[in-house]
Amino acid sequence: MRRNSIALAVLLVLPMSARAEVDAPGITNYPAAFFRDLQPVNAADMVRLLPGFQIHNGDLGVRGYSGSAGNILVDGQRPTSKEESPEAILERIPAEAVDHIALIRSGAAGYDMHGYALLVNVVRSTKSSLQGRVEVQEVHSHSGYSVPRMESEINWQGEESSLNLAGVLYQAIDNGLGRGFRNQIGPDGTPITLARYAYPRLGEGGQTSAEFRQRLPIGELTLNGVAKQDFWHADISQDITYPAPQIQPAKDRWRQRSGELQARYETTLSDDEQLLVLASHRTTEKISRNMSYAPAAISVTADRAGSRESILRGVYRRQDGEISLNAGAEGAINILNSRNSLVTNGVPVGLPAANVRVEEQRGEGFVAGTWRATPTLTAEVEMRYETSVLSQSGDTNLSKPLSYAKPRLQTTWRPYPGDELRFSVERRIGQLNFDDFVSSADLLNNNVEAGNRNLEPDRTTRIELTWQRRFWQRGSLTVTAQRDDVAALIDHIPVFNTDGSVYDANGNIGNGQRDRLQANLTMPLDPLCMAGFTVQAAGNLNHSEVTDPATGQPRPFSGNQPFDGWVSLTKDMPKQRLRLGMTVASPSDYPYYKANEFERDRYPARLSAFVEYRPRPQWTVRLFGERLTQAPTLRDRTIYDGLRGATAIAYVEDRALNTGMMLGINVQHTFQD
Repeated sequence: MRRNSIALAVLLVLPMSARAEVDAPGITNYPAAFFRDLQPVNAADMVRLLPGFQIHNGDLGVRGYSGSAGNILVDGQRPTSKEESPEAILERIPAEAVDHIALIRSGAAGYDMHGYALLVNVVRSTKSSLQGRVEVQEVHSHSGYSVPRMESEINWQGEESSLNLAGVLYQAIDNGLGRGFRNQIGPDGTPITLARYAYPRLGEGGQTSAEFRQRLPIGELTLNGVAKQDFWHADISQDITYPAPQIQPAKDRWRQRSGELQARYETTLSDDEQLLVLASHRTTEKISRNMSYAPAAISVTADRAGSRESILRGVYRRQDGEISLNAGAEGAINILNSRNSLVTNGVPVGLPAANVRVEEQRGEGFVAGTWRATPTLTAEVEMRYETSVLSQSGDTNLSKPLSYAKPRLQTTWRPYPGDELRFSVERRIGQLNFDDFVSSADLLNNNVEAGNRNLEPDRTTRIELTWQRRFWQRGSLTVTAQRDDVAALIDHIPVFNTDGSVYDANGNIGNGQRDRLQANLTMPLDPLCMAGFTVQAAGNLNHSEVTDPATGQPRPFSGNQPFDGWVSLTKDMPKQRLRLGMTVASPSDYPYYKANEFERDRYPARLSAFVEYRPRPQWTVRLFGERLTQAPTLRDRTIYDGLRGATAIAYVEDRALNTGMMLGINVQHTFQD
């Protein structure tokens, strides 16, 4: 006990003492040997073990490139694809193919931080000219479904060029659905309908990608492309047992095809100057079809949407002593064509704004400067200015220009080795979701969501303070306090039809505030005489408040849950070539304040575990289980006769669905010449 108490005291007073090397101001290199005893399978495992670092994939749904960038680099380049996340790319890189990982802090020369305090650069080994990986997986659910997955990748490295090819075929289960019940209860507690409900949603798809890099006499050219297809389907059954036996089937079909091509050119103008040019084109087609078969009505919805995005971006970088400068501009054209229909008993039902074409021409210029005032103090100032013209045609016609300035200030102070304080203040501008301009019908939940052409982007002023402590070799604790003042918040608003009925839509509901307290911990337990054990944990406390447009009363933001978090424990046994682990995630609770209903989605606490064995260095066998508690996902809906809060409750719907536990095996083989 005394030894453990001393070790805990050391945690509070000792700085980090990792076997890492400082390569340049603001850059710490972690060689592959740093991770060897932890037996990582891929580069993502290695990055997750870095002290004080968290992977941020960026927002891949954001139009343009500026807001979608993550905090991951691979061989010095930031992945720019919107079809696969940076984390997914890291999971394809075998740990054996990594030479070292560089942790980059704000103020390091030659890097565009994109607002992040930390970046990671995964540098692959060039010792081998040919590297590859083959992976197969099979998952079996307690509900009786089996879903296989096959994935492969090959990477060829020459003296002046490289080629990477990857492909995956998979099936999947939507583990938020499954089998259970769906009941409707009257406001006085009397059952209206009681039913067994089955909504097993299955998916399948595939993806191929290619990347080619070529060193040129005055720079480097990178070409990459991605092609992807997903198909989700469900045959739904509602077996009503009360008040009279009745079966109401339904079908849910959804397909998406997408393709992406990119070209990137980077060159060094001088010892202190670099130039980057990026061009990208992406197309997506979505088709969905829902069918509901009730005794009195047969309804069919058909939604088709096609979108495309073209981006051209240029960035200039300059390093002058302790001052770094990034400046550039970006232009993008985004187009959505959407056609939605609802047919009941063969008769078309009119939907407002069902056939719409939305086009956006967007431009953004930016300049950012970083000053490394002292070895322990760094300041970064950035100004971005975006302007766009949004036009809508079809069932509704509209054209409006939008322009916003987005300043940001961030300071980083390292008072002691291993300690870091970061303060930032910035103005963020949200992006309008093109789908919010288009009406759609949801047969499964018997509601219509109206399109809203009058949407404006929300504007957020964010103030953030972060303290980070790195200790021992791999330990870290990060605590972040955040305040968001949001203007023109986008949430649910009522839209009144000419017949007096109420539709729900996304719209601006006024100003609100959101406070968040986040904590992340990575603690190796070797100093506490528990060799090979590592604890990782994260938690978020959230509080938000806005005035409800339906009731006029304060309430949280829709979708804002008060708390979420997780804790994991792993045990590494390198001599036995074994790795064990388990993770517990807290329950989740998401409220949605819609125009004519209140919806609450509740996800239970989740338990997962794995056993990983390496019979040979090139082979990894992983047995794993997910959702081991087998608790159902719950959804409660309170439906009103009209406007929520102003009319009586019509009924309450309770739904519980469960796929059961999922058990799987994953086998991976890596090779190199």
